[in-house]
Amino acid sequence: MGSFLAGKVVAVTGAGRGIGRAVALGCAAEGARVVVNDYGVSVSGTEPSSEVAEAVVKEIEAAGGEAVAVADDVSTMAGGERIVRTAVERFGRLDGVVCVAGILRERMLFNMTEEEWDPVLATHLKGTFTLFRAASAVMRRQRAGTLIGFTSGNHQGSVSQANYASAKGGVISLVRSAALGLHKYGVTANCVAPVARTRMSAQVPMELTEIGEPEDVAALVVYLLSDRAREQEITGQVYTVAGPKIAVWAQPRELRAGYADGPWTPQKIADFLPGTIGTDPMPMLARLKEMAAAAWDGRAWERELGAGGWIGLGWDRARGDYGNRPATLTQQVVWAEEYARARAPVRLGHIGENLLAPTLLAFGDAAQQDRFLPPIARGEELWCQGYSEPEAGSDLAALRTTAVRDPGTGGYRVTGQKIWTSLAAEADWCFVLARTDAEASLHRGLSFLLVPMDQPGRIEVRPIRQLTGTAEFNEVFFDGALARAEHLVGGAGAGWRVAMGLLAVERGVSTLAQQIGFAQELARVVRLALDSGATGDPVLRDRLVRQWAELQTLRWHALHTLAGAGGPGAPSVAKLLWGGWHQRLGELAVQVRGAAAALGPADWTEDRPYELDTGQRLFLFSRADTIYGGSDEIQRDIVAERVLRLPREPRPARDRKEPQP
Repeated sequence: MGSFLAGKVVAVTGAGRGIGRAVALGCAAEGARVVVNDYGVSVSGTEPSSEVAEAVVKEIEAAGGEAVAVADDVSTMAGGERIVRTAVERFGRLDGVVCVAGILRERMLFNMTEEEWDPVLATHLKGTFTLFRAASAVMRRQRAGTLIGFTSGNHQGSVSQANYASAKGGVISLVRSAALGLHKYGVTANCVAPVARTRMSAQVPMELTEIGEPEDVAALVVYLLSDRAREQEITGQVYTVAGPKIAVWAQPRELRAGYADGPWTPQKIADFLPGTIGTDPMPMLARLKEMAAAAWDGRAWERELGAGGWIGLGWDRARGDYGNRPATLTQQVVWAEEYARARAPVRLGHIGENLLAPTLLAFGDAAQQDRFLPPIARGEELWCQGYSEPEAGSDLAALRTTAVRDPGTGGYRVTGQKIWTSLAAEADWCFVLARTDAEASLHRGLSFLLVPMDQPGRIEVRPIRQLTGTAEFNEVFFDGALARAEHLVGGAGAGWRVAMGLLAVERGVSTLAQQIGFAQELARVVRLALDSGATGDPVLRDRLVRQWAELQTLRWHALHTLAGAGGPGAPSVAKLLWGGWHQRLGELAVQVRGAAAALGPADWTEDRPYELDTGQRLFLFSRADTIYGGSDEIQRDIVAERVLRLPREPRPARDRKEPQP
């Protein structure tokens, strides 16, 4: 045990997990007696429990230290006072407080509710104030003490955490105020902006290039609590620690000033300010612009393809020429296969090109075709599909999203939730299947609407974290989103017919291109089997050969069914074939590695649970291949009823009107 904090008493909030726990353990290891506070809630601030604080106390005691647990809520005055009172009653004094407790409620500003704003400010900002308020009274009498608040780089501002950023900016101002107001009493106050792997950093939707461990943060906190820091008069500072890096933030100050002859007027400011006073660029805004530019590379590629006429090669040109190249079926196959073989960029526009466009050509009117097909062909507008819902899945007749006529605009107000929506965050438009007639039987009350996605406060997109740790799919929430009346495809109540037509769109060309990627994945699995010696197992060797043979069958089936030659059941058969094949390939990808496949490429931690190698990712992702895009059960029903003409299974819910939710 060290002696950096020998004889001191320190209270730490949020000390049950992550950084707070590391700080509590670090202080105890350096000789401090510790008050361990943790309300025991989840990242969102729910489900309180006293067990987490008590567990850390047991760790400290097992290492020979002294500690006491307090499970109070720091967002209340009573909670802050009890922590301080416990320190004084149990240990006779209080030398330092460290306010780590925090929660997240993430939402865009225009969607954030009071219930999402208040708890975050209460935990971070008020939770720091309650402890500082109670502790400063004790430290003033002692004529010594240290207050440490926790902030974040997000105090500069945040895209989707206005509540968190506001609280963290407030903590900095509170710390600086404490440093100024308590300086004459021998009390110092500082702020730490950590970058470390924790439950909260795991919520960050981007890779952090500089990040450390909670123990790195604990070392800085121990130093700031020590007499060494007090002797060096460190107070009113904000420090970042990220692994091997420690940085100090600048104090706010004026950069430039200018003076006018006489009073300012708006015109005088407009003429004077840009070329003299100017601005202080926001680093976060510059980074967002860089990220936006990178994200738009996919759009730029779509526009490049559009400029070359490579989008919509298979569209029915009898309905018009939209700037794309004419191509025979053979030429379309060659283009698609060579695109995949070259491992060209992943397409962002394929939903508009391959699903919506053929649907508009079959069911849309001339105005809709003229409005939407040209920007799809030019690669200028991206689309997503609003079909599946949480309570419906592949059963589109059971969906609950509604579209009600708006008397003011004459259009439709769409309200409901869609799920497993690819490219929702990038899309400009969404084609939505919604219920426009609550009185009609299930599938007869549906309509097919084209809905613009840029409707702040009316449409919210939330990424879905999957087994692989990635988020290719999204939830989409519609809250009175507007769809214009002229963007109703096929007429009111015709949504089922249009949707079935879309699902039946021939996908032979895209399936052939998909199989190029399958072949590349299979080749990697075979190489891994050869390298690991797994091919010495005759059963496994047979499975690899069978997998190769089945892939050839997939190709022959796709070639046979090109241009609708396979009849109405061909798309369903194709989905059944490739979904099961790819799922079996995922199983082989881990089987050829044997027991080693159960281990990730890095040690598992609570903060980094999704470290996967390529084979593991293929295995986990392919579990969904037999579900998305129409489950195997749905595809078999289609084949049974529409191809084999077998009797339909009883569907009581579809034979009567159901009460609407």
